[in-house]
Amino acid sequence: MKYQPHIRTAFLLACFILVVNQLSGCASASKSVGMTAENIDLQHRQPYSVQVQVSGGHDTGALERSQISNEAFAEALVTSIEKSKLFTEIKQDENADYLLHVVLFDLEQPMFGGAFEVRMEAAWMLINRSNGETVWKKSIKSQHTAGVSDAFAGVTRIRLATEGAAKNNIAQGIDLLSKLDL
Repeated sequence: MKYQPHIRTAFLLACFILVVNQLSGCASASKSVGMTAENIDLQHRQPYSVQVQVSGGHDTGALERSQISNEAFAEALVTSIEKSKLFTEIKQDENADYLLHVVLFDLEQPMFGGAFEVRMEAAWMLINRSNGETVWKKSIKSQHTAGVSDAFAGVTRIRLATEGAAKNNIAQGIDLLSKLDL
């Protein structure tokens, strides 16, 4: 019983260090390179051009957890499509055969912990430019966990987990698009 104040002090000190670790540093936005999917096995390639559009993302504020901006997700998606060769060409204008519109609408991030599991959901829509018809739509859920072995600082772990969830979402989307018979 004599040692109980020391145990309580050590416990409070450990809790304080954990909180400082989680909150210290500035939040860093998710980077497109961390969200880029690679080595995706395609069922078949689409012989068409595509324009990519992303909405629903958010820029990261200084006091926020890592967010996914529209620009960063779009860049990762375009790079992933180019690497996989899913479509023959990616165009920046309405002259593309198809419009791939992805809406980021759910990003669940933990506040504290040793391992951060981030879950996200995005709505994917493929629209035929010639007639405006939506030929495919799917809500895709993904997740990724980053632990202390990935990064000691909490702000870095949350960014890595967020990027990993986005990367998994992109990989699933490209895989599903490769199964379409357009």
